[in-house]
Amino acid sequence: MPPAWVFAIHGFDGSDVEVDGVRVFEHGWRATGETAEIRDPLWGQALRFPVYEIVAGDRRVVFAAGEFSNTVWGFFLPSGRAAP
Repeated sequence: MPPAWVFAIHGFDGSDVEVDGVRVFEHGWRATGETAEIRDPLWGQALRFPVYEIVAGDRRVVFAAGEFSNTVWGFFLPSGRAAP
C-alpha cells in the first residue's frame, strides 16, 4: 500500500524552504516516477503531486511537491517522516 502523505511546509519558488532538514531549492530533484495523493491543507482539495528525492551528502530525502498557485509550492512527507 502506498504511504500516506502529510503536509510539511509551503514556500515560494527559490526560497530557503527546508524539507526534512534539507533546503530543497538548493538541490536538484530527481523524479521517482511515483505520485502522491494528497489533500490541500487549506482547502481540502484532493490533488496528485509527483514524488521526488534529493541526495545531499549522505542524506536522502523523499517528498511530494507541487505548486498550489504560481510560484507557491507545497511539500509533503510520507506520514512516518512528517515534520513537526
